[in-house]
Amino acid sequence: RLRFNHRRRMADPLTCAPMGIPSNTVAELKRTYELENRRLCERGVRTIAWICLLVLPPFVLVDATRFPEQFAALSSLRLVSFLVPIAALILMSTPIGKRFPRAIGVLFSIVGVLITTAMMARTGGHASPYFSGVGLSMLLAALLMPWPPIWTWLTCVALIATYVVGGYAFGLTGGLTNNLS
Repeated sequence: RLRFNHRRRMADPLTCAPMGIPSNTVAELKRTYELENRRLCERGVRTIAWICLLVLPPFVLVDATRFPEQFAALSSLRLVSFLVPIAALILMSTPIGKRFPRAIGVLFSIVGVLITTAMMARTGGHASPYFSGVGLSMLLAALLMPWPPIWTWLTCVALIATYVVGGYAFGLTGGLTNNLS
């Protein structure tokens, strides 16, 4: 005859581990999860950087044909846009990059939105075709970074704040509320 021992099925309130699983195993699982998540975030930053490096060069031609009078200024911004992913790739191979890949991913996205906002200031303000770059920065971060939803939310809030502050810094005050709705 089998007896059910309900005490063996209860969770330990201090570690949230089922009885019978040592608390050091739970701590080791949490540490392993965090290391794996960092590794995946590192891969996400690298993926975003390579996507940027592959997508940016053809847009130099778009800048030249669509905004020939602004080509010099846009080219310098494109150069910065090209150097930022290279810097991110180099940074991801350092101990700092391996320790803080989420922060680097957020910073990388913020710099991208700042550059996009500067390009908007040169090419028609809020009506600029480069406005879509703000949304693409959010989309890349949300889809390619394997971080918890709170990190996605915080990154999107930071990117919108960067767009708002950058818009005011570059003199884009007219249609700001229209673009945020």
